[in-house]
Amino acid sequence: MRKFLMASAATLGAMGVAGAALAQMATPTPEPTAPTFGEGQYSRVPNPSPPAGANTNNNYQAAAIPGAVAVPAPGTFVVKLNAAVVTEAVLTSSSVSTFTQANPAVQSSTLPGVAGVGSVTAVPGTASSYAATGGTYKQNLQAFLTYVRIYPGVDAMATNGLRYGASVELRENWDSTTPSGGAVSSTSASGVTSSQSMFVRRAFTYVAGDQWGIVRFGQADGVLGIFDNGVTSMQSVSPSGGMNGSDVQAGVPANVVVPFPFYAQNGIEYGNDKLVYLSPQFAGFDIGLEYAPSNNNGEINGLCSNGTTTAPSALGVTGVNAATCSTTASSPLASDAIRYTNQFEAGVRYQGTLGPVSVLAHGSYMGSGIVDFTGASPTAASDAGKSVAAGGWNGQYKPLSIFQGGVAVTYAGLTVGGLVNTGAMNNNGQGTPEPKGGVGQNAFVVGFQYTNGPLNVGFAYEQVDSQGFANLVGTSQRHEWGLNPGVDWIVAPGFKVFAEYWYGQRHQGDFNFATGAIGSAYNDVKSQAFLVGSRVYW
Repeated sequence: MRKFLMASAATLGAMGVAGAALAQMATPTPEPTAPTFGEGQYSRVPNPSPPAGANTNNNYQAAAIPGAVAVPAPGTFVVKLNAAVVTEAVLTSSSVSTFTQANPAVQSSTLPGVAGVGSVTAVPGTASSYAATGGTYKQNLQAFLTYVRIYPGVDAMATNGLRYGASVELRENWDSTTPSGGAVSSTSASGVTSSQSMFVRRAFTYVAGDQWGIVRFGQADGVLGIFDNGVTSMQSVSPSGGMNGSDVQAGVPANVVVPFPFYAQNGIEYGNDKLVYLSPQFAGFDIGLEYAPSNNNGEINGLCSNGTTTAPSALGVTGVNAATCSTTASSPLASDAIRYTNQFEAGVRYQGTLGPVSVLAHGSYMGSGIVDFTGASPTAASDAGKSVAAGGWNGQYKPLSIFQGGVAVTYAGLTVGGLVNTGAMNNNGQGTPEPKGGVGQNAFVVGFQYTNGPLNVGFAYEQVDSQGFANLVGTSQRHEWGLNPGVDWIVAPGFKVFAEYWYGQRHQGDFNFATGAIGSAYNDVKSQAFLVGSRVYW
């Protein structure tokens, strides 16, 4: 189905890399007709796309297993360069497809914990403030979407049997801040071409041994994501990712889309640097452990500066730990209050077969510390004449304390399952901690997937209850739900077409989802979208 990057391996060999071999050709692997279990290994998930991303059959468990990437022989390495190009058309509608804004725009600067502190959320879109001009704004309900993803990596085995390697996931990025000539995100003299670039989504190294386990280090999935693998969270309903920020939701303003309430296979979980250990499997069971000191995912410790804009070097304070620094443990800034420290995860998983039935079951716990907020409590918040005192909330958050568990059962190509998530967490933005004095989060997703040869059909339903807007602690909570059916068809090796639908609702009393602030309007919002697309991957 695909070939590995022969030229790169040959170049390395020409440079005299000891023990290196030319990149091996992988034996073509047919698309699976159902999740495959064997000797306690959950080797493939339904509907893989692309077949070899950053996580592969070589680096996702203690023992390498047959799959899309060739398993290296002792003294050799395998180089891969997989990619996917996706083209889609989407039709959307929502409660804010037409939005009328008063003039002048209302601003808020005392809402700790809101994305883009110092302003409210834009509609439509996800910018950090209103448009500057009042009036009526309408969204075009149809759109075309295109993107590319690239997955380079290397897998090697020493002559003593030690396995090791590295893997990367690159995604396309867009700059939507500099419109030019009527073309959004264009910063080029070449018509409507935008300043697209690539950014790193995953980047990690690993060492592994069949007898003692695997250690993964870097920007990569944690225990919750690996154990779920997108299966019990029903993210394989379609190639676009189900309800986890999938493409079918991309054309809808973010304000009215239900944030995915689970850490599994979510950028909020795999986006930071962490150390992960997975044990070998015993009678179908394995365990996982993880530690991350912060939410940092770069070589530097965030923007560790004093936050001033007037010649801080003249004051001798350049680079001090005073603003947006990933190593911050205590801060008077409201924007730091919501950030966790010392994240850890532990879990257990079972994979096996009971006669003709395949079973995947897992449970994991995530905990953390929290930055000690030493600033002032938030003041009363108001919007359009609606005022709610913030007396129920002191501006502080609880450390993360979350249990996630799921199960999936497969028989004759039909997988039925679900995932639950409960604890000190909030859905006012993905994966945010619970504000003190508020309520915790309870969320679940259930669904099915049926695979028969090249056909995959699925349906998922999710529901989440959480505190929501922190300034409404003691006043109201948030209730959200959504559903997502999807179907895809493998036309030929490396080429599939698909269609999916999304519908969702969000509610919180006294919270205006259109403006992201306190208000009596837009307390209930809805969104829906229908998408058709194609994916070519290699």
